[in-house]
Amino acid sequence: MRKLLNGLMKYRREELPQRREMFRRLAEEGQSPDTLFIACSDSRIVPNLLTSGEPGDLFTLRTIGNLIAPCDAGGNAQGDVSEAAAIEYSLVVLGIRDIVICGHSHCGAMKAVRRARRSSRAFRIWSSGSSTACRASIASGARSTSITRCRSSSS
Repeated sequence: MRKLLNGLMKYRREELPQRREMFRRLAEEGQSPDTLFIACSDSRIVPNLLTSGEPGDLFTLRTIGNLIAPCDAGGNAQGDVSEAAAIEYSLVVLGIRDIVICGHSHCGAMKAVRRARRSSRAFRIWSSGSSTACRASIASGARSTSITRCRSSSS
């Protein structure tokens, strides 16, 4: 916690004064990103750093393993609707034009799914959905590094 608090104090002292005008403008004019960036919750992934972006450039949604829960036959989100709400908000309110799903190597969530490690009820429910997503992607003929990993682990 000490490292976090020291970092916040350093930010307020050194960074914020240099960016005050940008934050004032963003507060007054609102955000207008053109990209929804769906990324893993992994602490090593920093979307604005990866894209050399600034605050306001990306509308970011972070989930474990960068997966979104499937919808039901009626198109309604299953379980927690916050992911669906974020996607709808980005498209309907913000007018997002592009959606990026950012996968990454050495993803702990995907490793846990492949090894069938289930440490909690929530993780067990999530991981069963991720396995379904992998199988559906493979069945559709989709090709990506993540899908290849799913295929090799499920065979």
